Order: sequence, then structure tokens, then C-alpha cells
Amino acid sequence: MNDLYEAINKIDKEHVMKILTESLLVLRASIGISQDEMACLLGITRLLYSYLETGKRKMKWTGFMALSMFFGYNDKTKRMIEKMGCFQKITRSFEC
Repeated sequence: MNDLYEAINKIDKEHVMKILTESLLVLRASIGISQDEMACLLGITRLLYSYLETGKRKMKWTGFMALSMFFGYNDKTKRMIEKMGCFQKITRSFEC
């Protein structure tokens, strides 16, 4: 368990969360869903999602993981997420 904890701490969380935050509008628009629908999927209010999307509120790591997984497994946004490099930085940290 300590290895997992150390690997996660090596990731530049602030950097990958910033990359995703700057792309949220484009990612969401690519899927064609509203902020209300996105917020509902995440279990948060539309206002909170709006604040995350515009950078008025800082994303938490759990939110980053949820959004990365959602967009990373969507056929319309998977390539965009891969090009951002967020997943690669995370998975590289867990390689043996």
C-alpha cells in the first residue's frame, strides 16, 4: 500500500488537474451534453460543475479521476484525453 501511496504522490497532480480543467468545456461540448447533465452524472450541482469548468473553483483529485475516467472511456473524447497525457503520467507512476 505504501508503494501505491508514493506513486500517487509523485504525480504532479496540480499540473494534470489544470490540463483537464482547461479542456472541460471542449470535452463536454464534444459529447453534446449540458452542464446540468454533466453535473448530474458526477453527483454535484450545476453551479459547482460550472465553477470547475471555468476555473473559479479548484478541482479535487477525486473529481479529476472521475472526469478523466468518464471522458477517457467515451468514444467521442477518448483520443482528446489521450493527447492531453494525463493518463500516461498516472499509469507511468504505477509501472513496475
